[in-house]
Amino acid sequence: MTVQTPHDHFFYQSFSRVDIARNYLEEYLPDDILPLFDLVYLELEPDSFVDEELRKHQSDLLYRTKLATGEEAYFYFLFEHKSYNDLLVALQLLRYMVRCWERQETEQVALVPIFPIVIHHGPQRWRIPLTFAALFEVPTPLIGYLPDFRYHLTDLSYKSDEDIRGRIWLRVIFAILRAIFNPQLRHELDELIGLAFQLQRQPTGLDFIRTILYYLAKATGKVDARDLQKAVLKQGQQGETVMKTIAEQWKDEAREEVREEVREEMRQLAEEWMKEARQQGLEQGLEQGLERGVSKGRQEGREEALQQVGWRLLSTFEVAQVSELMNVPVEKVVKWQKQLAEKQKAANNEDIDSSNNNGG
Repeated sequence: MTVQTPHDHFFYQSFSRVDIARNYLEEYLPDDILPLFDLVYLELEPDSFVDEELRKHQSDLLYRTKLATGEEAYFYFLFEHKSYNDLLVALQLLRYMVRCWERQETEQVALVPIFPIVIHHGPQRWRIPLTFAALFEVPTPLIGYLPDFRYHLTDLSYKSDEDIRGRIWLRVIFAILRAIFNPQLRHELDELIGLAFQLQRQPTGLDFIRTILYYLAKATGKVDARDLQKAVLKQGQQGETVMKTIAEQWKDEAREEVREEVREEMRQLAEEWMKEARQQGLEQGLEQGLERGVSKGRQEGREEALQQVGWRLLSTFEVAQVSELMNVPVEKVVKWQKQLAEKQKAANNEDIDSSNNNGG
């Protein structure tokens, strides 16, 4: 599964744990449905069926399980993090379920039932019907000729603390998901962080606390690093330890983001220079000239691209950091730094001369 957004990441880190998925099913399946499944047998499948263009708003997980009678079945989790209700979610669910059945057909195994689940935590309460047939307005005699199913919904957008059930892991996850779109999130941080730190004595609890902090920082612009730091440090020595680890992790991620940005900018600059070199060769009208132009342009373009990116980074980072980010020798970065200083000095001199001339 390709994780692309903070919502994706948090949902996957949470519900890919079998114990959390099992606890959710035990607490939130309808009373007449729960006894039909043997939840002792629950195994996460590696597949994802969400369309890439919808990955920004949806995440999914597929669990293999067994019915109480022994036959196989699936739970299909679709996590909706749209800021609005999507009437077509039933159509999307049907598409994903059909893909799962098509895979079974390809593997030449018997088709097994799929229980579809939608978990929604957007800012608006879910107000659309839970059946596929609701997508159609047709005369009653035609309804029986249309495919139909319903999905099970857990809507966190309006649930109170008393409505959130389950063991501490699940309650923390749902509390975070419920709060993430709250405009008053900053004022809830102390309570949320305090709840999250109840996991610190659980196995892998500290790792998951870091996952929670990453989610709170990345998924919303309502809180910043300083807000999180204040809330975490209120947890005492344990909070200080977690904060140090988080700071190192985010520093590494920031470096990697810069590296990716540098690579992309270098690629674009190199393409521009190659285009100019080819054009110059064509204007010369000679095949030999074209080859020379391309070869020269390629070499000069690569150096120019490196230099331009280096100059930009030197406005923010130290020489050693730029060397590390761009994977070039320190000596080359020092050379760029001197060239940049000379360029800026020349520009300043031109401004002074221009000012003097205007004054004269």
